[in-house]
Amino acid sequence: MALIICGMLIYANTKTGHSFSTVPPTGHAGAFALGELTCAKSGCHSSNGAQNDGSGSLSIQFPAGTEYTPGTLYDMELVIDDPGFMQYGFQLIAVADNGQSIGQLVSTNSFTTITTASGRDYLSHSNIPDAIGSSYPFSWQAPASDSGTITFFATGVSADGNNSPAGDWVYFGELALTPASDAIGDAQLINSANLFPSPASTHSTLEFTLLSEQNISIRLLDISGRTVQNWNPGLLNAGHQSLNLDLSQQLTGGQYILQLQAENQVKALKIMVQ
Repeated sequence: MALIICGMLIYANTKTGHSFSTVPPTGHAGAFALGELTCAKSGCHSSNGAQNDGSGSLSIQFPAGTEYTPGTLYDMELVIDDPGFMQYGFQLIAVADNGQSIGQLVSTNSFTTITTASGRDYLSHSNIPDAIGSSYPFSWQAPASDSGTITFFATGVSADGNNSPAGDWVYFGELALTPASDAIGDAQLINSANLFPSPASTHSTLEFTLLSEQNISIRLLDISGRTVQNWNPGLLNAGHQSLNLDLSQQLTGGQYILQLQAENQVKALKIMVQ
């Protein structure tokens, strides 16, 4: 899931060697269904050889083997194993067989970010200092229903910090997940969730349907994955629900993720705050 792409390294202090990498351009995660290139195939980081020719590797780590349960939120990690380099960068996408983004990628730290292009969501590095290593945690919420095979594609770069593509290595990896046959339907506690208005300012209305009586909790996350507001409606009856959510006056304008949870099912919805 990775990529420092096309020479976009900005060095904040050349005397100390402390460097930062900006957000890479979208469309270089190597997703074959989209006809995407990687950093090596696009020519940006190809001077050392073809992708995966270096001594390192890239892996996409999923906690449940190769099966996903619909509606479940998973903590995942992308790892570039190539010791001795100054910086690492990446870009990742999760797509269905039709090439469209599926599920919900969630940034959980300040060194990753979500960008969108052509209606597809990408998780990428963002302003990475050279000291944080090569492991990048993130979360992914599986789609609410069986969506067939879902494939994660990722491109990563290990950079030597010389402010040039020369000396960098490119790695590519993918991970295919299939729905867990014994879990289909088990997670369907919440249905038809939506938020309005968007953009919102002082409040938002959350509507959803519960298929059985459930204890409900709600939290609002900023783009770094930090929880900025919580609501606890408690035990709600089965059926249609409409909740008025007062938004904190401390929120700054931008995109947020609202997570609606019942037992182990989490539904994530995007909301713009102005």
